[in-house]
Amino acid sequence: MKRYETLSNLSNEYIFDYEYATDTIRFDSKFAKEFSFNETVFCKDASTHNKALTQFIAHLTTLKENQEHIIFQMHHTNNSLVWYKMVGFPIKDNNGETKHIIGKLVNAQKEMEEKESIRAKAENDALTKLYNREGFLKRTEHLSMPFMLAVLDLDNFKSVNDTLGHAGGDEALKLLARKLEYYMGETSILGRYGGDEFVIALPNISLEEAEAKLQALVNGMDTEMIYEGIKKQLSISAGAVYCTEENIPTENLFKLADKELYDTKLAGKNSYRIRTWNENKTKRA
Repeated sequence: MKRYETLSNLSNEYIFDYEYATDTIRFDSKFAKEFSFNETVFCKDASTHNKALTQFIAHLTTLKENQEHIIFQMHHTNNSLVWYKMVGFPIKDNNGETKHIIGKLVNAQKEMEEKESIRAKAENDALTKLYNREGFLKRTEHLSMPFMLAVLDLDNFKSVNDTLGHAGGDEALKLLARKLEYYMGETSILGRYGGDEFVIALPNISLEEAEAKLQALVNGMDTEMIYEGIKKQLSISAGAVYCTEENIPTENLFKLADKELYDTKLAGKNSYRIRTWNENKTKRA
């Protein structure tokens, strides 16, 4: 390992050498010091009390399965989870048998944060921070039964924009987004489809609970908003479908929920309607 010490010290990398015959890992001194490892570790005798070492050995096992590199999270000495990239270079004998893996561990935290930022921008609505259409559909492909899918929008949104201006309309949309998060809870999947149209998916929920959440949301959004000294009454209408069957396309459920929203608007707005998919019955608020 001494030959790799200088290379390690000149870079932001940590070097290790895994020997197949003895199932032994040798870490360079910087690696061992940084993670509180012994410089030589026999894998079968490794202490399970060192969380980082346990994680490292588990990921090394994955790397040995003919993978060039893997990216994973590992506990640092301060117990924080940090993303690392492990890269391995097999050393073979004259018969083509792998005898060693010379590897390195590289901090990938910044790289993963940048990827997450790009992903979030691609799948989240810039104004409300909820999922956009793509992000919502991606997360509702397989929902835990039974579940509710709802479509809603602000009543008379054109009047809101005309009264408060487009900046005020944006504030109304952000208010609705925050109300959705508050009333629907952490297990909900929330999205803005575009304009003032929003969508909700509530997995693993009873019909009674779904109705209660919708009613609470409708009541909570029946409120007066003041923007730059101008008052405007807000309200929402919603249409929903409650499903207990598997493998129903989201598009089909969305169309039915959208029909319920349309009927809610015709009936006077500021309310909701929910229909069960399998029984094809409608309940009104």
